[in-house]
Amino acid sequence: MTEIDWTPIFGHVVTGPATPTRKEIIMAASHDTVEQIYLIIKRHVSDDQLEAIIDELLQVPGNKSFRETIRRLAGRRLFDDHG
Repeated sequence: MTEIDWTPIFGHVVTGPATPTRKEIIMAASHDTVEQIYLIIKRHVSDDQLEAIIDELLQVPGNKSFRETIRRLAGRRLFDDHG
């Protein structure tokens, strides 16, 4: 299993497995968190840019939690178009 060096982020050595173990719980971001992320991005980019960002994120491989979070973000975008 690949180790990640978190030193650049935390300023001290923190290593851990690159992939979670079976004992770790994986959860997608909550609807409230997705809403906050969506509104932050929307404040800084045009609607076309937002759509392009979400489309690109949908192509990023990731674990189940990541994919579900991005799916929720895309769903939020569709709601904005039709809501």
